[in-house]
Amino acid sequence: MTTIDANSFLDRPAARFCALAVAILALAGIALLLRQDLVAGAAKEDPFAACVNDRMATVDKQRQESVITAAQADLFKSRISALCAAQTRRQEEDILPGLPRPW
Repeated sequence: MTTIDANSFLDRPAARFCALAVAILALAGIALLLRQDLVAGAAKEDPFAACVNDRMATVDKQRQESVITAAQADLFKSRISALCAAQTRRQEEDILPGLPRPW
C-alpha cells in the first residue's frame, strides 16, 4: 500500500492560493473576451419592447385626443403584440438572410 504524505503541496495554503488565482484569471479572461457583449447588452434595446411601447403610447394619445373610441383603443391594444412580433421578425430576416424560418 501507499502512504499518503500529510505535507503534500496540494494540502497547503499555497495550493489554494494558486487555485484561487487561476479562477480569477479565468473569469477575467472570459470578461475580457465578452466585454463588448456585456457593455452593448446593457445599452441594446429590445426592438419588440420598443415597438410595443411606441404603439401603446400612440393609442393612448389618440384616445386622449378623442380620435378613437374606448372600444377601438382596446381592440388596437389587443393587436399590438402580434403587429410588433411580425415587424421585429422581418427585421431579423433582413439581418440574417437565408436562414430557415423557425415558424
